Amino acid sequence: MGMKPLYLDAHDWGMDQPFMLIERPPNRGPLTDDDLTAMKMTRVRALDLIARLNSQRNRILQSTGRGSYRIVLRRTVTTHMDFSDLQLLSAQNSIERNQRMQVLALVTSYTRAFFDRYVRGMKAPLLDRDKPNEVLESVERFSPSRRQK
Repeated sequence: MGMKPLYLDAHDWGMDQPFMLIERPPNRGPLTDDDLTAMKMTRVRALDLIARLNSQRNRILQSTGRGSYRIVLRRTVTTHMDFSDLQLLSAQNSIERNQRMQVLALVTSYTRAFFDRYVRGMKAPLLDRDKPNEVLESVERFSPSRRQK
């Protein structure tokens, strides 16, 4: 979806309710000449595209009436499948199982905190701090916005 967590409506509005995106970032390694050749782009054009995609994602996250969160997991210790329990169930040894449990626990903690705050009306201090660790890269908060008329 071109790094879009959701589509804005015809008036550039996302949604009235709060939103949380949990993701692992795309490969952030420097683009090689082979990468650029495969993409049929110059380095300047590719970097401009990446910057525009990031900016567009952030603009979308800023277009919610009750605010939004972007939780970024470390790419080096996560996989796309870590958003389910499949990786945990297929762990080959206790070390791998513990690593997968740590990722799943972090995702579960942030999901639970989000629902505690916005569905149950409870305090959720986890959402208010950004304490990177071996699994968590960052937490970005986007303030509530107002719909443009």
